[in-house]
Amino acid sequence: MTDPEFSDATYIEPITPEYVEKVIAQERPDAVLATLGGQTALNVTVALHERGVLEKYGVELIGASIAAIHAGEDRDAFKAVCDRIGADYARSTLVRTVDEAVGVAADLGYPVGLAAVVHPRWLGVRLRAR
Repeated sequence: MTDPEFSDATYIEPITPEYVEKVIAQERPDAVLATLGGQTALNVTVALHERGVLEKYGVELIGASIAAIHAGEDRDAFKAVCDRIGADYARSTLVRTVDEAVGVAADLGYPVGLAAVVHPRWLGVRLRAR
């Protein structure tokens, strides 16, 4: 939110936990909104939480809880939430080789979609039925 109507200052800095902590230390915000800023904002917010930065400066996380961010990031947790509330979702499987992908695609049924997965717990390609 760089609009001067909404912001007192605009920072042109890398969006990393280290730089964001410096801004928090200087500006002392009451809250941060992690859901505005895409994946980078979510990742940095989780890192700030895990490092205790938000608690240290008394910053409230608004818009989504850390648990909600984790549930959205963790495909298995996301599926569990969908199952619990009865929501539909595309069946998917994480694969790491072409042979795995071909086998899984046959099980899921064509057409399938591919999505690269780079996550602290997983590295691979997620195949999902369309």
